[in-house]
Amino acid sequence: MSDKVNEGDDLLVSIDMKEDLTTATSPKILYIKPDGTPGLWNAAVSGTAIVYNASATETLGEGEWQFQAKATMGGKIRRSEIVKQKFYKPLDL
Repeated sequence: MSDKVNEGDDLLVSIDMKEDLTTATSPKILYIKPDGTPGLWNAAVSGTAIVYNASATETLGEGEWQFQAKATMGGKIRRSEIVKQKFYKPLDL
């Protein structure tokens, strides 16, 4: 992810799982918004990363977001480390 993210911007969320994801199923990006609201996005696999293209309507919420990638491999659930990203409020929102 980017160093600076504005609330309400399109965003490619990409979390490197640091392992071969060839056999991964049900990839997801889990998140917690700054207000504590949890959610998840059905994602895709790209090499060793789980990725999701979040639209502007999905990235509303100024403050610190938390993200975690999750997938099933060989019948076992794998999770990434939690990634934190601050979202800033742009002047036009």
